[in-house]
Amino acid sequence: MGKGGKSDRLNVEEENMAAWLVSTNTLKIQPFKLLPLGPYDVRVRMKVVGICNSDVHYLKTLRCAYFVVKEPMDIGYECAGVIKEILSNVKDLVPVDRVALEPGTSCSRCTQCIKGRYNLCLDMKFFATPPVNGSLANQDMEGEVESIQKAMGSGVDVSFDCTGFNKIMTTAITATRAGNKACLVGMGHHEMNVLLTRGVKFTSGFL
Repeated sequence: MGKGGKSDRLNVEEENMAAWLVSTNTLKIQPFKLLPLGPYDVRVRMKVVGICNSDVHYLKTLRCAYFVVKEPMDIGYECAGVIKEILSNVKDLVPVDRVALEPGTSCSRCTQCIKGRYNLCLDMKFFATPPVNGSLANQDMEGEVESIQKAMGSGVDVSFDCTGFNKIMTTAITATRAGNKACLVGMGHHEMNVLLTRGVKFTSGFL
């Protein structure tokens, strides 16, 4: 490792723990072998990962549209974190920079990419879309609440849960300051058990 977190390592493998979708409605925390960095790559330490409805589809049915999970896959693609390591050819980022990740990786060579319309690339590789792995790491609720409050600088006045799952809604309420508002936007369960004892004004907004 060089000064300032820069490294010239190209072929070193590391392991991380991640949430693997191994079968219908079954996630397991198992090792995730990180790919070696290329000369223009960076390593990001995940801090937050959102849960999208596509992740829920994969969890419940092992498919979303015509994408089918055929082998264990790490889910989660709405993510942000902190730069942990960069290689010597990276000039515009430094370790500890906070970044939000673009979940799609285009080829950068086709006509659409060259025109700047990389979202139309036919060779797009998208996080948490078979066979590409996602970025969901293991983290308990206390850690999530602490991370949310630290990122906001204090307690949260208004929170929105867009997943509709018991644990996430409880996290939103716990992170919200007493006497303020938590809005439930998603509906992941037909029946829900959530914490309503913190003096938070609860607003339902099912979509």
